[in-house]
Amino acid sequence: METAVIFVHHALEFLRKHRQYVASDEDMMVQLEFIIRNLQLVSEAAEGREVPPNVDGSRYDAAEERHLARITRRGNMREQVEDAIAESTAHWYEYIADSVPMETGRSQRMKSVINFVNVLTTDLRRGCEPAVRLFDEIMGVSYVRQAFPVYEKEATEMARDLAVSTSDRLRPIVYDGAVDDDEVEKSAVGETINVGTTLFELYLALQHMAEYGVSNTIVCSRYYLAIFSASDERYTKQTHPLNRPSLWTTTRGSTRL
Repeated sequence: METAVIFVHHALEFLRKHRQYVASDEDMMVQLEFIIRNLQLVSEAAEGREVPPNVDGSRYDAAEERHLARITRRGNMREQVEDAIAESTAHWYEYIADSVPMETGRSQRMKSVINFVNVLTTDLRRGCEPAVRLFDEIMGVSYVRQAFPVYEKEATEMARDLAVSTSDRLRPIVYDGAVDDDEVEKSAVGETINVGTTLFELYLALQHMAEYGVSNTIVCSRYYLAIFSASDERYTKQTHPLNRPSLWTTTRGSTRL
């Protein structure tokens, strides 16, 4: 049993960084598969059993008892594997964040965030696919269910302040003949439409990520879509050129898809 405890410790350490390992060496997928299979074997052999006596008859120390009690508790292996997936996703997020450039100007930064959210969604859909299959087939663990909340949280923090402050800067647009004769007003209207369009593209990128989460049986909190709720009621007004009630329907305090 002590050997199993040591194996589980090292196996989980591997799982916590498996995205980096697999990305640098495709052969690591084979190692990942056998680690998952052996963790499942340990789970089936140990969980639900009483802690066996020490081979030399002595008492286990406190740390040993704690590890042995954990490995024999039903459902423990699944919980540890799920936590390892979430941690690995967090490490991989940092790698993606360092790889995707972010502009500083408001308009360009919004486009950078849109691209970043799309990269995260694509990674969930395709980058995780081999691991998704292995964890599901061998252990019945939903990989995306653990990975999605990590990306959801990060996408929220990146987009919230930018989206809300940008929404607050948008001005209602009323079309009349006078606008065509006023170059300053005409330019301001054009800028508002451009910024509003980019903001709406950000909304759609977040919506796309949320839909993928829901499609994978995730009860998505969708709290990151509420980043628009503080100032997006203007989008239901008929004066706004981007009014699309079917996609952008708001209620006080929340955003419905």
